[in-house]
Amino acid sequence: MASRPELIEICKELKIEYKNKTIEELHEDVRKEIDKKFDIKIKVGNKGLSETLLKFMSEEYDYVFKDKNGNLVNYRGEKI
Repeated sequence: MASRPELIEICKELKIEYKNKTIEELHEDVRKEIDKKFDIKIKVGNKGLSETLLKFMSEEYDYVFKDKNGNLVNYRGEKI
């Protein structure tokens, strides 16, 4: 599970209110906002997204990243 500082960084990036919330509430709010912003069926580039957000999306959520050739890659863009 992501740490509180990581979740706060993600909240700031996604413009989510994070003050006076528990880790569980932050985790749930981040998941909801990711679902709103990123449709799982469309291609999303990693430009402009923090490594922390990409890590959360791939390791703690159900997002899979592929390179332009269709190969699976981790949140850093390295082939798996």
